[in-house]
Amino acid sequence: MRIFSSGRNAMSNVETLTKSDYYEIITFLKALEKKHSFPEVKLQCALKNLYPESLINNPCDAVVNSFGLGWDGLLLASPWAVKNGGIVLSNKWSLGHLNKNKLSSILNSPKVNDFIQTADNNFGHCKIFAYTNHCNNRSTNKMLDNSDPLYVD
Repeated sequence: MRIFSSGRNAMSNVETLTKSDYYEIITFLKALEKKHSFPEVKLQCALKNLYPESLINNPCDAVVNSFGLGWDGLLLASPWAVKNGGIVLSNKWSLGHLNKNKLSSILNSPKVNDFIQTADNNFGHCKIFAYTNHCNNRSTNKMLDNSDPLYVD
């Protein structure tokens, strides 16, 4: 699991791991899996791009295969799109309130369609990290920048 600065962890000063840190940890866990047949190592979407040769689809699954759900019934484009106090990062990540709208209405909305249509714009980059670390000040959609620090060289 990649360390996200979101939710209750949003205010912590956790040191960011490097590519080599992640490679070392994953290699260790895969060796345990090979030796003992467990734990089964499945990489979180935000780490799959460390092994791009094995990728067919964009590993970022925000909206395409996963959502978040806020405490108030707010459907989020990603489960990681929250800041301290469980508040949505920005309205860009908010898809609609399930206590006010049918799920089918939200899923058929232009906003969800836009997420799906632009999902591959920054292939391999985590959209949460791209949003929080964007470097393109001219960008109108920070989550689509190629600015995930783990994959920016």
